[in-house]
Amino acid sequence: MKNTFGWMQLSSSDSQKAQDFYARLFNWSLPEKVMKEGENAYIEVDAGEGPCAGIAQGEDRDESHWKEPKLLFPLRI
Repeated sequence: MKNTFGWMQLSSSDSQKAQDFYARLFNWSLPEKVMKEGENAYIEVDAGEGPCAGIAQGEDRDESHWKEPKLLFPLRI
């Protein structure tokens, strides 16, 4: 998503299953980014025009949900 001003994130009880599901459903590119050694990889969602969201292993193993968008820069109206 070119010129994205917001960022969505999926907190998943099983990030690998979520990655497989969205890759097949939407044909998204989902490169893994290792933030710190020993931690779960962060998965960026590239819907075709650059990263626009991410998938992370959630803290709660029983629940998965999309978190509200985060603005990447302040909007002044």
